[in-house]
Amino acid sequence: MNKVVVTRPVDQAGKWLKAINEAGFEPILLPFVQTQKLDLPVTSTHNLALYDAVMLVSASAVKHFSNAIQTILYGNQLPRFWVTGPGTAQALIEMGVPSRYIDYPDPLNDSLDSKGLWQCVQAQLATIQSVLIVRGQHSQTKATGNLWLQQQIQASGIITQTLVVYERQSPIWTPEQHIMAQNLLVQPVIWLLTSSEAIDLAPNLNFIGQKALVTHEKIAKTATLKGFLVHSIVHPSIEKVIAGLKSIT
Repeated sequence: MNKVVVTRPVDQAGKWLKAINEAGFEPILLPFVQTQKLDLPVTSTHNLALYDAVMLVSASAVKHFSNAIQTILYGNQLPRFWVTGPGTAQALIEMGVPSRYIDYPDPLNDSLDSKGLWQCVQAQLATIQSVLIVRGQHSQTKATGNLWLQQQIQASGIITQTLVVYERQSPIWTPEQHIMAQNLLVQPVIWLLTSSEAIDLAPNLNFIGQKALVTHEKIAKTATLKGFLVHSIVHPSIEKVIAGLKSIT
């Protein structure tokens, strides 16, 4: 049975492990990144009702901004919730946000990134005056990621505000995980890479020549610089990832 290494954070890996197992592969969880909630000053506790839309960059943003989201659910007016994919949308739904208030690209046909989301929300722009962008930052560089969407929103004359609620950090592996990682490097495995920042934060191992499947061209570039041999770039939906895995085994 072919082994597939899932490098997503522990709290986001469950559905991927299940789907990969059901597809006939042996999934192995080895997170390349972990997230930590930031302590925000009281003045940063936003009243989401003041915004017409709230853009959350990931399921981690939903998790670490949950108190504010849950508070507004008891109000009379909800903003639109903009996200880039079904995983983040599901995190909102599980928190109690009605699905009719959530906007995200078609998981099978559109690009599950900022550009796909921008196309998805075009029809709303005439009624949107302000957007809150909730995101994370890199623990080392403090970079907050791609600003392309924020620039497009601002260019449309819409007020934006950014709130950084969590930090992406290098994972703290157990001794057993370090041993497992070294063993995987000498086995015929496929590394599933779904985040450029996670690759940057991964423990310092020799990934040269390791076979990888990635879910975006940007991730492919970062993986190549790290030494991975990228065999396929696929759409980030679980269905397309499984098809991609089958095509390279």
